[in-house]
Parts: sequence; C-alpha cells; structure tokens
Amino acid sequence: MRVGDLVKHIETNKVGVIVRVFMHKLWKTKDRGPKVDFSAIKPEPFAEVQFGKEIIKVPQSDLECM
Repeated sequence: MRVGDLVKHIETNKVGVIVRVFMHKLWKTKDRGPKVDFSAIKPEPFAEVQFGKEIIKVPQSDLECM
C-alpha cells in the first residue's frame, strides 16, 4: 500500500485515502493475552487513512485496496 491509494476498512467498510505509511507495534490482546510485552513482537505495516474529515492509524492488515 502506498500514499494516495484508495482503501476500504475491512470491519467498518469505510472508504478512505492513505496519507502516510509506517511501521508500528500493536499488541493484539485477543491473540497474545492481556500481559503486554512489546519486546516480544516486531513492528507491522500501518497506514494513516483519511476517512472524511478524520485521520486514523490502522494496521494495513485491516485494509483492502480498491
């Protein structure tokens, strides 16, 4: 995914435009449990996406290119 790509959020079906891509760590308690240990995980691809007037940071795994 690149800046300017049109994407859809998988859970909400909102459509937006990527304004920035970056790497970021995210602890998924559903998969890893409630005890957070950021040293145990690697950064994953994220994107800042503009949905209307708001910009939200989203894991790229939760986005679908259009």
